[in-house]
Amino acid sequence: MDRPTITIPTAGPPAAQPSPPSGLNAAASPVPWLKPGVVMHDPSFPVDRLLADFARAVQGRGFAVKGFVQCNHQPGEGAAPHMDLMDLSNGKVIRIDQHAGPRGAGIDIAVDTLRRALHEPTDLVVVGRFVALERAGHALGDAVRDGLLTGFPVLTSVAARCMAKWQSFSGREGTLLPASETALWRWWGPDRLYPDLVHGVVDGEVRRIVVGPRWLMVEGERGTGLAHLSKGGDVLRARAGVYRRRGLRGLAALAHGWDPAERALAVAAINASYNRQDMDALPGDGLDDLARADGRTVLIGAIPGYRDRMPRAQVVESNPRDGEFPMAAAECLLPGCTTAILSAAGLVNRTLPRLLSLACPAQVALTGPATPLTPRLHAYGVGTLAGFVVTDPDGLANAIAQGAKPWAFAPFGRVVHRRGAVSSPMTA
Repeated sequence: MDRPTITIPTAGPPAAQPSPPSGLNAAASPVPWLKPGVVMHDPSFPVDRLLADFARAVQGRGFAVKGFVQCNHQPGEGAAPHMDLMDLSNGKVIRIDQHAGPRGAGIDIAVDTLRRALHEPTDLVVVGRFVALERAGHALGDAVRDGLLTGFPVLTSVAARCMAKWQSFSGREGTLLPASETALWRWWGPDRLYPDLVHGVVDGEVRRIVVGPRWLMVEGERGTGLAHLSKGGDVLRARAGVYRRRGLRGLAALAHGWDPAERALAVAAINASYNRQDMDALPGDGLDDLARADGRTVLIGAIPGYRDRMPRAQVVESNPRDGEFPMAAAECLLPGCTTAILSAAGLVNRTLPRLLSLACPAQVALTGPATPLTPRLHAYGVGTLAGFVVTDPDGLANAIAQGAKPWAFAPFGRVVHRRGAVSSPMTA
């Protein structure tokens, strides 16, 4: 289907636009500040296509994306050259006559759209080919500056020969990126995996919440999810009825908060959506191939039998035994490793994003009963997902209530794994 096109007249003043509301969007963000991403490219590289594909992939995961990419067109016989701006929020195209001067109505509409984006819930603002658009009107540059000041993730592109213009505009702020899909996902960052996981949760009834001394379980309509529980079990137990009424999506949204018990509940709800009994996955944890890989292997959280399977692995534990390292050592051991096997407990205590950043670009596996078995995680650097699919929720509920440890979960489900390409957009 052809995209709708708005052709902007080049004669006469632009129509007056209502002013945006005063005050910037002050909604608390569940993710940290992200420096603007600046894609450096050769002038002949199709950078607008790269930015548009990335924006659509992020948008398809449930994030709010605003901004424009530029589409240049060569003139046909007897025709004037023109430039299109595609609005990424709705796919509409604004056509701008290049002979109309730098302050055509199309640019005014683009500027107004970007300014409005700063007053609405927005996860990503894209400004394709910064120098060309900035040259068309300084007001557009002001709109981008507003985004930088308010902490919105801003993504733009600059030809290498024009880098001085960007540095003069931004005060040398920004992360310089190569023109590749992988680089864009790494810039986007693993901190955004939490809202990404929540966006993909299919809402439904919460049939049961079981809180044990070590683990908790959330049973949904299509699957059952688990999470390790370190504290706060009494409060969750007392309020189980209240939490159930939130529904699966409402529980998953607790992942944005800072209460450790509610975060564990959120992870279990996320798993109840993704780890379905009918899902397609391979048997076993899939770690044997990683164990045989050359180079240095780091385990964050010991897995049963690791000394036999991975005798040369460097193991980091919260309570290290002889030959193991404390958690602080992860900062030193993960950079430069070939393989990293991370415990899904990092989802609950929010250490996972940092560990993924340290491990990049190693082969990474996320393992444990609390692993969400969704390919959404591949884009954040996780190649192997090793988790647990519950097939007997009644039996598992009884085991969890009695304080069972993970090795005792085996009769009530199956250990499975999924593999995929990292740093590429995938759907759940």
